Amino acid sequence: MEKEALWAILHNAFLDGNNRHILALLEEKADPEELLGLSFAGWKARLPLLGEDAIGRLVAMAKEADPEKTAEYMHKRQIRMVGFYDEKYPHYLRNIDNPPPFLYLIGAEINESALHIAMVGSRTCTEYGKKAAFELASELSRNGVCIVSGLARGIDAASHGGALESAGGTIAVLGTGVDKIYPGENRRLAEDILAHPRGTIISEFPLSAKPLKWHFPMRNRIISGLSDGLVVVEAGRRSGSLISAELALEQGKEVFAVPGSIFAETSVGCNNLLRDGAKLVAEVSDILDEFGVEGVEAPKKVQVEEMDLSEDERTVLQYITAEPIDIDELGYLSKMAVPRLMNALSLLEIEGLVKQLAGRKYMRLG
Repeated sequence: MEKEALWAILHNAFLDGNNRHILALLEEKADPEELLGLSFAGWKARLPLLGEDAIGRLVAMAKEADPEKTAEYMHKRQIRMVGFYDEKYPHYLRNIDNPPPFLYLIGAEINESALHIAMVGSRTCTEYGKKAAFELASELSRNGVCIVSGLARGIDAASHGGALESAGGTIAVLGTGVDKIYPGENRRLAEDILAHPRGTIISEFPLSAKPLKWHFPMRNRIISGLSDGLVVVEAGRRSGSLISAELALEQGKEVFAVPGSIFAETSVGCNNLLRDGAKLVAEVSDILDEFGVEGVEAPKKVQVEEMDLSEDERTVLQYITAEPIDIDELGYLSKMAVPRLMNALSLLEIEGLVKQLAGRKYMRLG
């Protein structure tokens, strides 16, 4: 662990963009303890192309370094560190553009024998997008697929949540240090990921790295790089998810997209991907078939027709779909008075057939 701590200290002193210098040191199996003892002149001789500002940071940080404290910090948080030339470094990442010299991991080891599917999309997604992401991820996980995403709000969070429903598990790739969960609202989700036998949180950024804006496009190459294929669930015209799709194509990965309404701005990106040749995803078999995986039959759901619903419940249910609908519109379509309509909606919620959303809207489940 102390050797990892020494490398963690050194890594923190290099500015992003100096990956090639760290990789050179790793390739020659440099001793991190010896490196921390180098003078300005020593670094200049060791890495002639490294800028003087970077060398100054390295020398200054070496003076302040406390390897024992760093090692204790990593041990307490169960942080592991994998270098580019280590056996446990994911083989998929070795050949991507600008591979990270180090990965910091918490949680389960990455199971490279499993199929990995990345799921990305808008942070400001619709209920339709959340539902699609959650259910696809849940079904993929039930088929042993590991879901890779970025722990952002919206589609990422829904994808991780769905993956936790079954055995396949999930990998969260952060745009911060692995010890700094962002956004804060997803801390509970991060805890749930680490509690899963196949849950892993990873980052290429140094310990305690902040959520800098340019970190997130940069980490997208890791999300796509760790995966066999990438699914864009919901994306607007300029969504960052489209960058992930481009990276996946450059890396030779399959790109899938979930179709959306032609009237919704949140679906323009996905619909454009489909127009340009991405594979359409309407159900989980559309993904599994592409990789020759025979899907496990889903548990049979009780059909609405078989349920003991009142006439009012059935009348209201026929007007509720996956697209949220306002209660006023429901009242108009069903021709029911508000008290009667509210009673039917309450019963449908208890049955698990509909969900109430903000703004007095409802959507269908299942």
